[in-house]
Amino acid sequence: MALKRSSGYDSNHCDLVSGEDYWVSGVKKNGSNRHWNGGGPIYIEKSLVEWYEAYVHEKDFNGLIEIPDLAKPDISKFNAIENKKMLEPSGTPDISTEAGDL
Repeated sequence: MALKRSSGYDSNHCDLVSGEDYWVSGVKKNGSNRHWNGGGPIYIEKSLVEWYEAYVHEKDFNGLIEIPDLAKPDISKFNAIENKKMLEPSGTPDISTEAGDL
């Protein structure tokens, strides 16, 4: 999974590979870590639980679900996806958009 900022109706990120939309919240001390219209679970990676407890000064997560740490993504894979649209179908650079042609 590699999330990229986006502006969907009910999301603010999308997965580059699957195209699925996600709402990613900043950490809030007041517990409002969800989408304004959301009611589903809120996930937190296991390695962040101790930090989060210290940050909000409590151990009650108010509905947070602890999940295993996500695997580190292969950055080159996502760079290839993002740069693919800059290449022609043959895989060669589209020279019509070179700076000298502008």
